[in-house]
Parts: sequence; C-alpha cells; structure tokens
Amino acid sequence: MAARKVIASVLTKVLDFEEPSVPKQDDRCEHCGRSPGSTQRTIGELAAITLCGCLLLTVLTIAATVAYRWIDGIDREGRRLFDRPAWHEPLDDWSL
Repeated sequence: MAARKVIASVLTKVLDFEEPSVPKQDDRCEHCGRSPGSTQRTIGELAAITLCGCLLLTVLTIAATVAYRWIDGIDREGRRLFDRPAWHEPLDDWSL
C-alpha cells in the first residue's frame, strides 16, 4: 500500500504540467519589445531570410557550374596530353 502511494505521488509530480509562465514586462527587448522566448518572425526577417537563401543558392549553383567546367577542361586536356606523347619507347626491332 505504501509503494502505491509513493508511485502515485511520483507520477503526479512527473505528470503535473505547469502552465508556461507569462513573460514579465522587464523581460522584453528594449529595441523591439519582443520577449526573448518568442519564435515569431517579422515580415522583414522573413524577407531577409528568403533573400539570403536565394543568394546562397545562386552562389552555390554558379560555383558548381564553374567547378564542373574546370574539371571537364582538365579531363579533356589530360586526354589530349596523352594522345601524342613527346617521347616514344625505344624499339627492340629497328626493322619495323
């Protein structure tokens, strides 16, 4: 019986959900008036995030294209380099 009371008291403490505390007026930012725990973004912040995301995507796309062309150019130059070597293996039989 005592074990049940102990388990019940522990469960009530664990399952006792407290309401979130209301932020105090002193807890707000001096400049914008928002509370520190606020996750809502303003329209200006959303526009800035969207603009920065688009800019990052553009820069990464351009960098990938340049890198692809650079690697492709090296690959073509490498094949061309070994197509006609400047030196030849010595011939064992000169009658060829």
